[in-house]
Amino acid sequence: MEPTDKHNIYGVERHGRRERPLEETQVDDTDLHMEGGIENAAALEDIIGDGIAEATNEERLIDQITARTIARALTHALDDDSPHLDGFARTGVGRRIDIEQEYFELYTDARTPTIVRTWIDWLATFLFNRDYPDVKRDGGLPYDAAAVPEFLVPDSASIGGRVAFLRRPASQTELNRSQMIGRLEPLVSEVGDAFRAYLDLDDVDASQPDLLDKFRSDFAGDFKSVASAIDAVTEIPGWERQLRSWAIERGLEGMVFIDRDKLEQLARETWDIVDYRGRCYVFDK
Repeated sequence: MEPTDKHNIYGVERHGRRERPLEETQVDDTDLHMEGGIENAAALEDIIGDGIAEATNEERLIDQITARTIARALTHALDDDSPHLDGFARTGVGRRIDIEQEYFELYTDARTPTIVRTWIDWLATFLFNRDYPDVKRDGGLPYDAAAVPEFLVPDSASIGGRVAFLRRPASQTELNRSQMIGRLEPLVSEVGDAFRAYLDLDDVDASQPDLLDKFRSDFAGDFKSVASAIDAVTEIPGWERQLRSWAIERGLEGMVFIDRDKLEQLARETWDIVDYRGRCYVFDK
């Protein structure tokens, strides 16, 4: 893939930047290649390609060297007008949200080749997993970089004098987070522990403005125990009466039972059942 006079391999105008051959960069094999020395597009592409191939073959994330190399290539594509990408390329450190804002300039550019969008997907996946290693996503690698900002991530905040656990978008700023907590305060005060239990569900976005309406739609009740919740959301009391009658007729009383553990597993496929502060709260999935 050869650069043109107006565009480099990344599909973005370079305003005359000179590409230096790798042998002129004075970077040896032990260097992380990211101190700004390697500007040769082909050399960067080789490093990135090898790193992605290894990650793909081993079904894992790219390593940090590959992630930093991608960042360096993107700084070149952006004509070095990307301080956060540059900082990550040099040090391996940087806030994901800041880096994200810079690489999206390329990601959303119609001229950007598919290969560069794929690099950004891998970089976005690396940074998300760096920040949230315990958040598991369905599907393969890499993630779609455009979707990463809306991934829900775990958080906690003091609301109503107690810590509440919740999920919020990965792209949420500190200002938006503060505003979200301000909106949640009166809702928690109004609804109580049932709302706190709802906030802790994996698929509930605490930042949604219509969260109270969603809660009211999903809430199925609160109970003193999981067993009583299962009784309420299934027909097990009637089933047990019928089974007992059937067993008595055949001389099998006391020998035939419904497997409540299995029934609970089936119920949890339809309902979110949350134990919270001595009560059991049930929500539609």
